[in-house]
Amino acid sequence: MSILTRIKNIFTPKAKTSEQEWIDAILAADGSLSSSGITVNAELALKTTAVYSCVKLISTQIAQLPLCVYKTVDNKGRLRDKSHIVDRLIHTQFNEYTCSFYGMRPVLINLLLTGFGYIMVNRRNGQPNELWPVNTNRVTKEINSKGKPRYIVDLGKDSQGLNERITVSYTDMVELQGLSPDAVSTYDPIKLLADAVGLLKAAESYSAKYFENGVQPSGVVEVPNAMSNEAYKRFEKSVNKAHAGLGNRHKLMLLEEGAKFNRIAAPPQEGQTIEARKFQIIEVARFFNVPPSKIMDYERATWGNMEEVNAQFLNDCLMEYIKPIEQIFTMQLLTEKERSEGYYIEYNLSSLLRGKMTERYTSYSQARQWGWLSVNEIREKENMSNIGTQGDIYLTPGNMLDSKEVEDAKTNAE
Repeated sequence: MSILTRIKNIFTPKAKTSEQEWIDAILAADGSLSSSGITVNAELALKTTAVYSCVKLISTQIAQLPLCVYKTVDNKGRLRDKSHIVDRLIHTQFNEYTCSFYGMRPVLINLLLTGFGYIMVNRRNGQPNELWPVNTNRVTKEINSKGKPRYIVDLGKDSQGLNERITVSYTDMVELQGLSPDAVSTYDPIKLLADAVGLLKAAESYSAKYFENGVQPSGVVEVPNAMSNEAYKRFEKSVNKAHAGLGNRHKLMLLEEGAKFNRIAAPPQEGQTIEARKFQIIEVARFFNVPPSKIMDYERATWGNMEEVNAQFLNDCLMEYIKPIEQIFTMQLLTEKERSEGYYIEYNLSSLLRGKMTERYTSYSQARQWGWLSVNEIREKENMSNIGTQGDIYLTPGNMLDSKEVEDAKTNAE
């Protein structure tokens, strides 16, 4: 069995999707002991809704963005080269089994949870022919004395039960890095996040145990004298029968022999637990640089600032991952000759930058009237087909003149 066939067998979905298998491997990793006494690993972190939402949001948002090959053309700006093999790989289909979305998202999940994301490049005649996402836990990175990296990929056990590994050169492995002190190693996100997740999980566990072990009673019954065993059992039975359960709430309670009911207020520390959980959600959002409203925390959000929040999310969070992907893909998937000819790889961010329809159309109208956008350029931004050469015409405002022409006209009039 060839190495390529072995790779396909590993990464091709079977009973589980390949993405789920990779996630399972990440979740099996050892954790870090947090200050709250809870050991935090990727599995525990993803069980908190804040971490899960941030990881899912970032990976999904980037994976669904169109990633294309462009070429700079004189007098025409740039044009997308749909015929380029790399454009097909990164925009539509990583390989024969995986679309680009499902290929890119697990790489980003690995990047967010482990600090590294890997894509192995299968080439034909020197050109990329297939892209294969690789679980970070399968990859060992080595640096030689000259500073050149290579990657040892664990393929698992072969048909004879022997562990099989292959060595992949730098040119055939796309490596995405998280926060790094030296561009070689990265900080482990789960270790950095351990205290925030540990405290959030401790607050969640405390609240869960509070309800599991019995909600604190809302009041107590006080009697002036000690009750006999028979009287106590009769009183307990009558109270449970008449007042226990949701259906018996707020019924009138009759007390005998001078008994009094005293209400107990909820202790203030319970409210503090809720506040602690809220604060830790903000802490997790801050760690991933995600605006809280993007993970369904609308406490400080308004309908009027959502567009600004989307711009903040793009500039402060997503661009941290988008720019390196564009640059490393351009470096390793395009040849030096292609790069010198003006080829490069870039995301189309128009879907994230769009405002409401009325605002977009107003801006298009102004750009058209002032002569710096043509009809075809506007239609392209809205993913509409062009209308031919007539749509390439630019308008010139008739009421605008060069200041020099105005002065000349005055002089001639005099």
